[in-house]
Amino acid sequence: MSLGGAGIGAAIGTIFGGPIGAGIGAAIGHFISESSSENNQINTICPHCGSELNITNEGIIWECPNCNKSFIALENLKDDKEYLTYIYLCTFGVIAKIAKIDGIVSKQESATISSILDRFTENLEERELSKTFYNEAKNDNNSLEYYGELFYSISFEDEDLRKTIYEALFEVAAADGGLETIEKNALINLLNILHINREFYDYLYNELVGNRKSIKEYFEILGCDENVTNTEIKKAYREKVKEFHPDTIMSKNLPESFIKFANEQMRLITESYEEIKKYRGF
Repeated sequence: MSLGGAGIGAAIGTIFGGPIGAGIGAAIGHFISESSSENNQINTICPHCGSELNITNEGIIWECPNCNKSFIALENLKDDKEYLTYIYLCTFGVIAKIAKIDGIVSKQESATISSILDRFTENLEERELSKTFYNEAKNDNNSLEYYGELFYSISFEDEDLRKTIYEALFEVAAADGGLETIEKNALINLLNILHINREFYDYLYNELVGNRKSIKEYFEILGCDENVTNTEIKKAYREKVKEFHPDTIMSKNLPESFIKFANEQMRLITESYEEIKKYRGF
């Protein structure tokens, strides 16, 4: 079954502009829209389940009737530029979904996505196109799994590319200091969709997260809510420092074990305050 995509074609046409943009936008919008009765039948193989399928020669995005997963018919892409366009569509589709999976896109996640745009695109035209795909995917009704399936179908022969994009997803998810449970589950689920082994997830987790805490946990260490003002954060920090300051602890003649505990708390309090300052930008 060919899936509709006139909106994507329109977005591409807008970004490229002029006669070239109009041509690319119309072509891609046409290719992923319902196929006409004049189309010829071609044979293809579902990259997900290996089923042999008959499709028309003018549909780009399809759904396999056997495994119900979405895929891009590579045979119907016209040239390298159109292939690259769909690479960007899939890449920034999954990035958008992982960024918004917990309901909001934090400042740290936005900064990381901007960095990824700079790294993965070679010119302003490609950057703006990718940014448009990101914004469209962030607000559409398609799932993370949908974009993941499309990305695998266009890169199933290139494991290095899949791992590169998966690492970018990990960077976005971990940008605010850690991984929420919903982010962890989504990244683990994507391993199966992208055919990447669990060891790669474990490697990235150790490299990008390790013992780092989430921003929510840092607020909890200071004993305040995420919605408090910067002034209240500073006050909470000073109170915590006073409570666990070495001079305070030593004056109470507490056992050595508690002094070690207090030193660890001071480390966490300082780390939390510094991370929150970066998060809030003050």
